Amino acid sequence: MAAYPISSMTGYARGRCDSPAGELQLELRTVNHRYLDISLRVPEELRALENPLRGKLKGALGRGKVEAYVRLRSATDEAAPLDINRAALAQLASAVRDVEGEFPEAISVDPVAILRWPGVLREADMDMSALSQAFSQLADSTIADLQAARRDEGQRMAEVIAARLDSIEGLVEQVQVRLPVQAQLWREKLEQRLVEMTDMEIERREQALVQFVQRLDVDEEIERLKSHVAAVRAELDNSEPVGRKLDFFMQEFNREANTLGSKSMDAELTKLAVELKVVIEQMREQVQNIE
Repeated sequence: MAAYPISSMTGYARGRCDSPAGELQLELRTVNHRYLDISLRVPEELRALENPLRGKLKGALGRGKVEAYVRLRSATDEAAPLDINRAALAQLASAVRDVEGEFPEAISVDPVAILRWPGVLREADMDMSALSQAFSQLADSTIADLQAARRDEGQRMAEVIAARLDSIEGLVEQVQVRLPVQAQLWREKLEQRLVEMTDMEIERREQALVQFVQRLDVDEEIERLKSHVAAVRAELDNSEPVGRKLDFFMQEFNREANTLGSKSMDAELTKLAVELKVVIEQMREQVQNIE
């Protein structure tokens, strides 16, 4: 079985590591998208990690919608001591007394609500340098796992596409076998048409002959189908992102299959053209998810 270097845009990876502040967790999910679209979910206290993570993802991935979730679990299950900002608390208490003076009937202040007031509780300082270093290593390893998952999925998709290319080659061979029948049917139709046009001018008879030759000749479509098969096989061995190129070839495949069907006078040839379109659609479904 051939090994293909292409990648899918679908993947998942999750990693964790210890840091001075606790256990860091990074979860990455990717799905197909026309471009690279990165969405980060980072806790407010870890905002400093956002830009480095975004840069690493841009450097590692070509296309896809990326969702990244960063979490931090505290290093200890014990509650951290509360550090009250006395100056902020005094200002808030003074403001509360002013309000109570103006509105004696106001409901008493809830102490817990006071503690929730911005600035009343100081948050413990976090060693961002050590934390950033730990997270950088975590991001590198998790992104590597994501790339491996996308390559594994890409391998499976490439195998499906390669099998469909084999099917197209087989159908093209069957089309070539039916061409003498197609030619005979068109010849009979032309002879009948020429009999009907005996009283018409020479120019119109010549136009009918030209149309016959054009409808009879499908060699160009067959050669292009063969050429597209070879080109797609070559792209499957390309380590660069090839999704857009493959999508273009799917359009070209469809164009040739449609033209082949429109020129058909033979029921069997029409059936083969339909089968070609089915196989091409199966390939297109895979191609839509290739990076």
